[in-house]
Amino acid sequence: MRILLTVTDLNQFSSGESYTVDVSRALSARGHQVAAFSPHLGRVAMAMKTQGLIVVDDLSAVPFVPQVIYGQQSWETSLAALKWPQAGLISFRPREAAENEAPCLIPWVHKFVVVSEPGRQFIEQAGVSAARISLLPHFVDLQRFPRRPRAVSSRRALVLSNQLKRGHGLEIIEEACAAAGYSVTLLGENAGHAAEPACAELQRADVVFALGRCALEAMAVGAAVIPASATAMGPVVTPQNFSEVRGLDFGPACLADPLTVELVQTRLREVTPTNAAQVCDQVRTHASLDDGITKLEALCREAGQAARAQPVSAESAAQAALEILTAATGTLRLGHAMRALHLAHVEPAAHEPDFEETATWLRRQESEARRLRQEAFKRRDRTLQKPSVVVRPRQQWVYRMKESVEGLVATWV
Repeated sequence: MRILLTVTDLNQFSSGESYTVDVSRALSARGHQVAAFSPHLGRVAMAMKTQGLIVVDDLSAVPFVPQVIYGQQSWETSLAALKWPQAGLISFRPREAAENEAPCLIPWVHKFVVVSEPGRQFIEQAGVSAARISLLPHFVDLQRFPRRPRAVSSRRALVLSNQLKRGHGLEIIEEACAAAGYSVTLLGENAGHAAEPACAELQRADVVFALGRCALEAMAVGAAVIPASATAMGPVVTPQNFSEVRGLDFGPACLADPLTVELVQTRLREVTPTNAAQVCDQVRTHASLDDGITKLEALCREAGQAARAQPVSAESAAQAALEILTAATGTLRLGHAMRALHLAHVEPAAHEPDFEETATWLRRQESEARRLRQEAFKRRDRTLQKPSVVVRPRQQWVYRMKESVEGLVATWV
């Protein structure tokens, strides 16, 4: 099959990006033609290219006509679907809830793939029928993450996260681990390096604090895992709760307790080498990359067959393009409105007319615009004081998306 993967960013190693690397590599190894499209290339893209994988930041550079599009974020997936409306279309959601991973805007999505039950519920709440949703939990490349030899405890804890840092939960884990006799290593963007190349550190860690795919990879090696974020934590993963916590993708939905020194110490006392070894067996039996890719291939074949059986009409493609242009224009207008609110706040005398005109326009919008207006007023003393950081990049991004869609529409005329 000829398969195009889409993702917003291929710069920082995180869950969605490392998933793209694994899937691209595994599908290519099985003889499929695979390319990855992202408008933001960087370290991840460079690593993929060194492995001989195809990575582009321009859809016109894709070296084949895709039979299937397997996309993560809505905008990039929608653009690819508009360029190749006859391809099978799968919208993949790698995390429970993220604004830029909302269900794809294109109406002819053949399958929505989620990794957890909360993800399924989110898609259903967006109006997608249950029959169009498939659950495909995260999986692990067992060759990259081999089981470590049984050894005497090293009393090492690893914090595997791009979010945890000092002032955001790390010091709580460090204090609790120190009291229990564990040394702590942080691996992630806040430590000056990405969380992705973690194989060697995982081999040396007894306990790992992580979420999602990182947690699963730690279990595959044989480390005990405690799901944790900067503010909350979940249970130690055991053979008894493995299936339940995996159904939540070892993610935010399983973080039922606050992150405190006392609770971290309690969790550390619950860690046992026997449980860690049994969980390792479960991961290596039920969450392998090979099994996951086999299931993904089946979904791609199904989507391809559905696309051939019911081709997308030119009218449907044009209508979808119009809706995306409308959404992009509305988002751009909101960006200008937020900018006007900021200027009216810092220079009220000079920009009062702009403020009034903007507020009037915002009041005319539907529920989403009203919510954003309220949020803008609440946050203007904080976020909107940095318009060059918050507003302008968003406007530039929307301009780029709008121009891309207009360029595609121009090719049909």
